[in-house]
Amino acid sequence: MAKKAIKNVAPVISEIKPDETSASLAMASTDFIQKPLLAETEITPEPKPVVKKTTVSQKTYKKVAAEITYEPILDNAVHQFPYGYCTYYVSQRRPIYWSGNAITWLSHAQAAGFATGDTPQVGAIIVTSEGGYTGHVGMVDNVSGDQITITEMNYNGWGVISSRTISASYGAIRGYIY
Repeated sequence: MAKKAIKNVAPVISEIKPDETSASLAMASTDFIQKPLLAETEITPEPKPVVKKTTVSQKTYKKVAAEITYEPILDNAVHQFPYGYCTYYVSQRRPIYWSGNAITWLSHAQAAGFATGDTPQVGAIIVTSEGGYTGHVGMVDNVSGDQITITEMNYNGWGVISSRTISASYGAIRGYIY
């Protein structure tokens, strides 16, 4: 029925200026109702990311975690988080194939096949209970004994990237994503 209706649509030709068209509801000489022409738009679904699931034994756990590298992400397949949040900052440094508040990232990472644990490693994502029910995430940039240096966004102000050093035994740490 939609195709039939579209076939009956034609632009109104102005008698004053024959080269202009109008979207009025006036009747043309062919008795077609005059409406603006519609262009058909095809909506394609967002491609789903391909996540390689790997099983990491406890013996290779530290080796895999130590090989983590990160650079700004330009892959449109990874989830895009809103600017200003801690999740945005981390998603710009590591591919994140899930969505949700920072507090849910450990379980989402495990479900996506990422290794998680309690040992800080350079390049790992730190997940904390800071920020209340939404949690907080940052990037581990340095580990020196009991001291962990992390870089994060939205800890010292909206959209502000900052760095701080915390103790590895800090009670708000929920875990790490490698």
